[in-house]
Amino acid sequence: MLDRSSLIFLILLMSSLVLPACSDVEAPTPEAAFSDTGNTLPDGLADVADDATEVVDPGADATATDGEEAPDGTQVPDTTVDVAPDVAPDIPVDTAPDVVKDTADDVANDVAGDVALSCVPGVAMCAGDTLATCKADGSGWEEEFCPTGTSCKSGACAKNAPDGMVYVPGGTFQMGCATGDTCPADQSPQHTVTVKAFYLDTYEVTVERYQVCVGQNACGLAQWLFANWFNWGKDGRGKQPMNGARWDDANAFCKWSGGRLPTEAEWERAAHGGKVGKFPWGDENPTCSKDQASSASFKTDEIGCNTGLTSPVGTQSAANAYGLYDMAGNVQEWVADWYGPFSADPAVDPQGPGNTGYKVMKGGSFAHPVGELRVSSRVPAGPGEQYSSQGFRCAKSVP
Repeated sequence: MLDRSSLIFLILLMSSLVLPACSDVEAPTPEAAFSDTGNTLPDGLADVADDATEVVDPGADATATDGEEAPDGTQVPDTTVDVAPDVAPDIPVDTAPDVVKDTADDVANDVAGDVALSCVPGVAMCAGDTLATCKADGSGWEEEFCPTGTSCKSGACAKNAPDGMVYVPGGTFQMGCATGDTCPADQSPQHTVTVKAFYLDTYEVTVERYQVCVGQNACGLAQWLFANWFNWGKDGRGKQPMNGARWDDANAFCKWSGGRLPTEAEWERAAHGGKVGKFPWGDENPTCSKDQASSASFKTDEIGCNTGLTSPVGTQSAANAYGLYDMAGNVQEWVADWYGPFSADPAVDPQGPGNTGYKVMKGGSFAHPVGELRVSSRVPAGPGEQYSSQGFRCAKSVP
């Protein structure tokens, strides 16, 4: 057995041999200790990619981003760090499109599927330029892509509308005072009317459009009233409706532009926009707020939604379901018909009575109260009369 002094000597000898050996061993770097080898990462230490393109998963607890400190104070180098675990290497996280667009056929199938329970025989709808029609037995939808040169509009494949016009589908509707509404006697009785498809100006004819016709000596200028309510001859009023035009002026302009004035039945069909109600948008009363479907220019406390004037076409009106603006308010509009009483009998493409001495104006104006903005509203006026409340738009027959 070693005595105490021998034991101390032996311990000192062994220490002198071990310490130099340990000092020659290089300590492992963080990259070596926690590289892509499956080692478990300590909480808060993000794994750094070996190169600029490889995406490395730091684990659920890693929160550091490039060049910032991890929660434990470790500095993360400015290299690619995976902040979206389990993404395939070398693929940026946000390259996938946010929206995948359906083809026209896909959209049609989606639409048909969405309304399968409400498939009514003969009902048709558009999905892009695909027309979906409910089968005669109500069992499903038949689809067709509208031919070249046509578009699907309001449940029909129609020839593309001329510039500045919209397609109004033919069909049957109830003309006159809406059931349950209280109207002047000349708006009743409500009766069944069928019209063929036609085109109609998107907007009321403006001063600047009428100026071109006058400049070509195709449109006349009668005795003009120069009160501020009339837009002709006023600076900055080019986009305002051409109000104060006589019926003959409106008729001449429409012929010059290759069209005609709409019939009263066509105008009312277009104003309804395929809906049923007192106004082009339904039964809700009009409002002067421009962000509503029921927006219109009419008389509230003062005329023209308190502006005292008409509005530039389309600016105080939302489009109806056919894409037409100002079908209620702004200016009343001349139609082709002579004024006369309604018949209760069904009619097909009615043209109105013979010459009664008065033409019909439709739609109410900036100077009229709510009740006059009804789709059924009709006012008689002599063809040569001029009012600041009257204007017009043109129609064309579908070839």
